[in-house]
Parts: sequence; C-alpha cells; structure tokens
Amino acid sequence: MNESTHSSGPVARFRPSAWVTDVFTGVILVLAAFAPSPDDVSGVSGTPVITVLSLLAVAIILPLRRRTPLPILGVCVAAAVLAPLWAASTIGFLLATAIAMYRVALVTTRRTTVVSTAIAIAILVGGILVTGVVGWQYARLVQPAALLAVAAAIGDATRNRRAYIDAITERAIRAERTRELEAERRVTEERLRIARELHDAAAHQIAAINLHAGVASNALPDRPDDAERALEVIRASARSVLGEISALLRVLRSTPLAADAVVVEPVVNLAALDDLVEEFERSGLRVTKRIAGDFTQLQGAVSIIAYKVIQEGMANALKHGADAAVQVDVAIGDDLVTVRITNRVRPQAEIVHADLGRHGLIGMRERVESVHGSMSAADANGRFILTATLPFGTPAMVRHRSAGNAVGGPGA
Repeated sequence: MNESTHSSGPVARFRPSAWVTDVFTGVILVLAAFAPSPDDVSGVSGTPVITVLSLLAVAIILPLRRRTPLPILGVCVAAAVLAPLWAASTIGFLLATAIAMYRVALVTTRRTTVVSTAIAIAILVGGILVTGVVGWQYARLVQPAALLAVAAAIGDATRNRRAYIDAITERAIRAERTRELEAERRVTEERLRIARELHDAAAHQIAAINLHAGVASNALPDRPDDAERALEVIRASARSVLGEISALLRVLRSTPLAADAVVVEPVVNLAALDDLVEEFERSGLRVTKRIAGDFTQLQGAVSIIAYKVIQEGMANALKHGADAAVQVDVAIGDDLVTVRITNRVRPQAEIVHADLGRHGLIGMRERVESVHGSMSAADANGRFILTATLPFGTPAMVRHRSAGNAVGGPGA
C-alpha cells in the first residue's frame, strides 16, 4: 500500500511523501543515539559514534519495509537484540523495530500480524535474557514487548480503518453508478414511450395525407371534384395530427406537478372502434369488420392495447396494401381476446410490410407483451396477417396462464 498522498472522497487527506517520512524517521533514530539507555548497562564499551553509525545503517534499510516488510522486521529485531553489545543506547533500535512492526500490521493480515508480533517479542525478550544485559529485571523486559504490541495494534487498526473507508467509497461509487444506470434506463423507456405515442398519434394520419396527396395530384387536371375531396381529407388529417401532437407536447413541456392539470383527451379503447373504422374509411380504406363477443368484458389496458393494434394494422394496410382493403376480426372469449388484421400487399412491399423490425410493429409487440400477450406477423399467399392474443381477467389468472404458456406452450 502506498503511503503517498491519497485522496478518498471529496476532501483529500494530506499525507507527506514517502521520502519526507523516511528522512524524518532517520533523524529521529540518529537523535535516539544520544538518549540514555533504559537498560542502564554498565561495562558496555559502545560510544555514541558507533551507535549513530549503527542507527544510520538501520535508517538506510528501513525504507525497504514498504516492499519487504517481514524481512526488514527480522533485521530490525536482530539489531535490537545485538545492539546492547556495542551500542551505548538501544532506544533507536527498538523504535526502528516498532516502525517495521507497524508496517507489517498495516499491509498483512491480522493472523500474520499476530504471529509476527509473537515471534518478534519472543526473540527480542529471549535475546535480552541470553545476553544478560538486564539480568533478571523483568520490568525492563515488558517495555520492548509492550512497544511492539502497541505498534502492531496501531498498524492493524489503521489497516482496518482504511479498508472500511475503501469499502464505503466503493459502495458509494457503485450506488452512484446504479443511479446513473437507472436514470439512463428510465430515459430510454420514456423515449420509447414517447416514440410509440407519436407513432400512434400521427402514423395513419400522415399515411392518409400521403395517399390523398397523390390522388389529388393525379386528379387535379381532369377530375377537380375528386381532387377537392382528396384535399379535404388532407386538411382534416392534418388538423387531427396537429391537435394530437399539440396535446402530447403540452404534457411533455409541463412540469411533473403541472402535468396533472394538463387537460388531455381521454384514452380510446375498443368502444371507439366504429369511429376508428369510419376515420380510415374516409381516408380511402375499405374495412371489413367482424366482431365476436361482448366489448363490455374488456376493461383497462387490454381494451386500449387491442384498439392500438387494430389502429396500427389498418394504418399498415393503408400504407402498404395492394387494394386499399383490410379485414379486421376480433374474437372475445371468456378470458382471451384475439385480434387479426388481414390485407393484401404489393409484391415489392411484402418484405418491408412483414418486417417485425418496423417501428410500428415494435411498438405493438411491446404493448402486447406488457399485458402478457403475444403477437405474430406472417405472409400467406400475398396476404399479410397480423395476429395479437391478449389475456384478460384477474391478475392471478393472467400470471397463471402466462406461466402455463411458458412451460408448455400454447398447445400444452
């Protein structure tokens, strides 16, 4: 672990550079050569000069503790054990041993720290007893042992504190990243929803405008009455598109609190199917409608999505159909509604029309799957058949039916 300047969190924690720390440590160790030895040993021939040189050598190798903490600890312990034989003071050697022990506790595990501390204390105390520099004064043995134990405890506590801070920082970074991903997901979902709403609001109207613009252009020289009727349809479709887009933009531009106060038109469902058919017929599409079942059984999202599927299917028939005709079949059972839209397609438009990658069909599939339904599109003998199956009833029934389809398939 690097002991250089480290920043954790918004406020940087100042730490001196490694070389500054090493120089300061060396000065302290050299000054310790002139301190009186707690051993108070008589007969030792060491002088402060020899002690200074010895401590200077220890100070030179002590920075290596950052890369090899355990070997440097062993060297310091050996120097502290043998120092009383030639040095006038042993305080500096004990301080160097404590610094090395602190480094070991800082960068290793607690188990390694405990074992290293026990071995270092045993060697240090045993060496002092063997050399006989303190005789049987056991109180003097407690001092180096306590110094090493305290150094190990401080190093272990510092390591735990740094690990705790790193864990908190990592959790904060992950939480921030999760919030960013969640925000991106919500933005993406909202963009898809807006795209679906815009497509539903304008697709078939713009298709009608495009169709009748061509009719008006062809009929204008010889059939002005037909051209006038086509232009009237264009004007009506354009007004409808502008109104729907304006209502959507009012909601998008409003604040979240003010959005509730924005007046928008009610959401349409299968109850408005006749109006939808009349609108497409005015645009020039011949619609054959067959209904089996009671609309009153359908409520909420299922009725709305069924309406949207029919709307998109007829819009596709108006844009890509070969004969401007479409057949709409709606079958409502006890707990299932099936919508099927069939129309003829031009040969050059078959691939485009049947492509499930089209934006309209993607939006339909997403809507259908949101209520645990299924949708398919296929070409058969020049006819494009769009089928959507929507379950309805209680949520428990829908979940049970969806689970059964997932396990056994529709025919299980």
